[in-house]
Formats: sequence, structure tokens, C-alpha cells
Amino acid sequence: MAKTIHKSNSIDVSNFVPSIFILAFLLVGFIPNLEAVDKIAPQWLYLSFVNLLCGAYLFYKRSSYTERFQEVLTNFMSLFYIGFVIWGAFSYFYAVNPTEVLVNIVRHFNTLFMFLHLGILLYNIKDKNNLISSCNHPYSGN
Repeated sequence: MAKTIHKSNSIDVSNFVPSIFILAFLLVGFIPNLEAVDKIAPQWLYLSFVNLLCGAYLFYKRSSYTERFQEVLTNFMSLFYIGFVIWGAFSYFYAVNPTEVLVNIVRHFNTLFMFLHLGILLYNIKDKNNLISSCNHPYSGN
């Protein structure tokens, strides 16, 4: 009696949510200004919202992202960038305009969190080239 081998045509969805977050981060530049006084305020608001969602997702899945956290946070570039942002935060104490420091340091922390989130999300994407090519032409995926 011949054995029946079932081929699984299932799609690997383990990287689906991280890919959605990566694409959401890449779409920041396409957010319109929505007639705001500060032309980039809607983009900062969108980036803050995506950072908040991504941070909540990474916190919820923290047990499966432990190695990624350690690899990204101990990377020289990450440590250098974290140090730069902290140094910028300390400029509050000797700044000519401390209020402007408070406004801009929030933006620097927002960008830092985006950098760290992208590093963590990209760490285990199995086929990074396919992700990039799918971003360039969404209908060319397999």
C-alpha cells in the first residue's frame, strides 16, 4: 500500500505582523500635511502612533523577541545613537531656549524608537530581499 504524502501549501505568516510594521514605518513620508500649521506635525503624530503600536506588539511578544532585543541594543550603532539622544536631552540644562529642547527631544526619542523597532523587526525577517522587492512592486510577490 502506497503512502500518501501531503504537500503543505501553507503560507508562512510568522513575519506578517513585523512586515506590516516595517511597511507602516516606511510610509511615514507619504502622510500629507492635512493643512497643519507645522507641516510635518501629522507625520510625527503618525510615527508616534506606529511606535506606540509596535512597542505594544513587541512587549506582548517579548518572550520571542528576547534575542533580537539583546542583539539590537548591544550593537555599536544603537549604543552610539542612544548616547547621542541622551546627550541631546542633557542639553536642556545649558540651552539658550530650553522649551525648544523639550519639543525637539521628543522628536529625537521618537526617531530613536523607530530605529530600534526597525532593527528588532528586521533582525529575523527570513527573506529581506523579497520584503524589499515586495515594497517596490507589490504584485511581483510569489
